[in-house]
Amino acid sequence: MKKRNVSRNLLDMVPNRKEKIVWIEQEDGNIVLELEHRGFYAAIAQTCFHRPRVSKIHLDTLGSYIWKQIDGSRSLQEIASCIKERFGKQAEPLYDRFIAFLQILLRHGFVKLERSEIL
Repeated sequence: MKKRNVSRNLLDMVPNRKEKIVWIEQEDGNIVLELEHRGFYAAIAQTCFHRPRVSKIHLDTLGSYIWKQIDGSRSLQEIASCIKERFGKQAEPLYDRFIAFLQILLRHGFVKLERSEIL
């Protein structure tokens, strides 16, 4: 039962895009995130190994839809409901895919989670 409360609390959290993230919406509606590599080690990699200064991360249709829903006002539960309504069975297993995608965004610093003001 405790696990259910933790899950519910997670779904009440509100994701918000970090302000410094540069993103572009392409003509097809898909999103491209731009990740700038800064710092000492990034400079070495760029100079010695010809690594790009900016990496472009192309999101698929589902990822792009989720990215657009992350506006700092919708909870994870509300976004999941929107995904289910828009994609139906194509998004299944919905919560597994959604949380995995969210974890990637969090790990790379594209989004942050905040408590809902309702709580």
